[in-house]
Amino acid sequence: MGRPHVARQITDAVRTCRVAHVHGPAGIGKTSLVAELALGWASSAPVLWYRVRVGVNDTLLAVLFELAEHLRSHERPHLAEVMTASLPRIDSSLVSRVAISELSHLRGVIVFDD
Repeated sequence: MGRPHVARQITDAVRTCRVAHVHGPAGIGKTSLVAELALGWASSAPVLWYRVRVGVNDTLLAVLFELAEHLRSHERPHLAEVMTASLPRIDSSLVSRVAISELSHLRGVIVFDD
């Protein structure tokens, strides 16, 4: 498939399903393509690019922390406040529910990149 066709498919999937999984062999340009699309999306909605690194930030709590900081930077501090109040033992199921609630009211894109 040509790249414009794939870009259109990804954009349509994000628009209609709110989820797109871009996959394929290493080195074919998946990250570059999604980065180009995200640059365009960023003009109308916040984009959080989360680069997953095995053994470094591949846990749910790590993702929730980054999400909380992203939301705080967009004047939505509630998730970060809940996480801070939960220290030192953060209940990931409770914090996940707060995250979903916070995200349900916002327009934006989260990219998980490996």
